[in-house]
Amino acid sequence: RISCNITREEFFLKYEVPRKPVMLVGCDADWPARTEWTYDKLAPRFYNESKWRARLGGKTEDYEKIEWGVLANAMAENKPFYVFDQLQHEEGKKLEADYVDPLPMQGGNLYQQMNDRDIYWAGPLRWFCVGKFGSGTKSHIDPFSSDAWNSLIRGHKWWIIYPEGVTDRDTFCEGACSSEDPLTRQWYGSVGVNAARTEYPNDKYAYHVLQKPGETIYVPDGIVHSVFNMDATVAVTRNYGSAANLDN
Repeated sequence: RISCNITREEFFLKYEVPRKPVMLVGCDADWPARTEWTYDKLAPRFYNESKWRARLGGKTEDYEKIEWGVLANAMAENKPFYVFDQLQHEEGKKLEADYVDPLPMQGGNLYQQMNDRDIYWAGPLRWFCVGKFGSGTKSHIDPFSSDAWNSLIRGHKWWIIYPEGVTDRDTFCEGACSSEDPLTRQWYGSVGVNAARTEYPNDKYAYHVLQKPGETIYVPDGIVHSVFNMDATVAVTRNYGSAANLDN
């Protein structure tokens, strides 16, 4: 873990260029999100009829457009749900005043120049993440040759970070003994929990990381990773185009 008070140049050279994951502490020190992003405050903040990219019920991981009122009820009634929304709609844009890109990433997003020209070829690649225990994402590599940061405001996240060179297919459940598309909690209960036991080339191993409120994890392009929400969580994340990825 390192302080978020690191310059853009130093962060680029020490972490982005060598593709080195790291946990930053204190990036959200001045964010209004620290006080405004609680379930009690978020639930009444948006129009009930507004639609958000989310999943509900815990039996499928397919995303749908779900009304905020339904999601707010799930928050209040402690029902399974997971919001993972790019905040392109007017209601979602209300959250933009609550945070900024972490200092080490500011000025380093090549894709932002396209967004500034209203060229959203893949959306703003900025995501609002809200979910209960058991939600999250199985092992994957982020798209578009992008690096990512994820700032946690509430709750705890269990990350698994695989060594460079591992592909997401290397971490899939075996079809002979698994359902065709296991849920995140099922993957964590079989593959994920044993991830650090598997040796990869060059004596490398995956490692487990517990992310706490106030911490921002950095995941470089090409690194297989997964995330499991350990309790009621609220976070914001962004994929960005680093100059370290120009060869991709």
